[in-house]
Amino acid sequence: MYLVSEQSPPLRHSSIELALARHVVNQGGKQHLVFDSLAIMYGAAHGFGGGNTRHIVIRNCDLAYIGGAHQFTRPDGRPVRYGNAIEFWNAAHDHLVENCRIWEVYDAALTNQGRGPDSRQINITYRNNLIWNAEYSFEYWNRPEAAVTRNIRFVHNTCIGAGRGWAHEQRPDPNGSHLMFYSNTAETSGIQIRDNIFYDHTDWGSRYTGGWDVLPELDHNVWYSKHGVMVYWFHDKLASFDQYRETTGLEAHSVFTDPAFVDPGNGDYRVASDSPRRALVQFRLSDIQQDSPAESFSLILCRNLVFTYFDDPLQQQVLAALSERLLPGGYLVIGKHESLPANATRLVPDPARLGLFRLG
Repeated sequence: MYLVSEQSPPLRHSSIELALARHVVNQGGKQHLVFDSLAIMYGAAHGFGGGNTRHIVIRNCDLAYIGGAHQFTRPDGRPVRYGNAIEFWNAAHDHLVENCRIWEVYDAALTNQGRGPDSRQINITYRNNLIWNAEYSFEYWNRPEAAVTRNIRFVHNTCIGAGRGWAHEQRPDPNGSHLMFYSNTAETSGIQIRDNIFYDHTDWGSRYTGGWDVLPELDHNVWYSKHGVMVYWFHDKLASFDQYRETTGLEAHSVFTDPAFVDPGNGDYRVASDSPRRALVQFRLSDIQQDSPAESFSLILCRNLVFTYFDDPLQQQVLAALSERLLPGGYLVIGKHESLPANATRLVPDPARLGLFRLG
């Protein structure tokens, strides 16, 4: 590669940055991997990228300044550039991304997407991540009709400033959106977008472009922005949150209000003690022997009760109900002196913490 400047580079540029057009971590074809506490930065393709993957965990990682590489040029001369922080491409199943910080991304912070009859995207969970200044916080699409999408969960994430990153002004297609749902014609079920905060966007809160015979489940989210349009709903631009909810039937328990962060000016995006986000937490009575909540959870606390005082048949009944209500990768906490029945093979004990089990 050769760089040419018409004058002294320090006089023309404040900085010059080069990044290789390849993934920082190429996970293509890999399985049963855990990436923990890594800094993944300064790559022009994807941070984590590659297809045909299974059983991958990415947790406690920092990803920043990702993407922008040239992919191809359209016949009309317009270039197409790309780069996602974490992408699961085509055949991908049983993945977990949690507790990561992701910022300054050309395209999507988090995405699973695919094209072709072998594109089966199943049991992928993104939770408890902090995202800011990505063009899209979460992008998803899958096609054609022979493709399959099942149980994709984007939950408990905090997403700030969609379209506010370094890439927005230089993109040929500025399109800042927290949720970018391109054409989806795959056989689809179980897409959940719940319990997130979506704060500030340049263009759209979310965008849908085609397909989508089965809509995702969106609820219990907090939305807020002083800019842009609430949703680009196929061919219609729905400006307000009320119009969006009335037209789509989504977000029945979600709210549009400032989430009240502790100190956003200094990057502290924890919600304050008086945040309206806390009002979305629900408390209710439920008899564990008779019924269980319809929702799914990342964490269930059940200490010093079921596995101490219940007889074996009832323990088995309750264990089955609790396992069914846990999200993939979710945790069950029981008492330190309790133990699970021997057939609880789906729940993997944490070797460092007594009473902590993870749904495999």
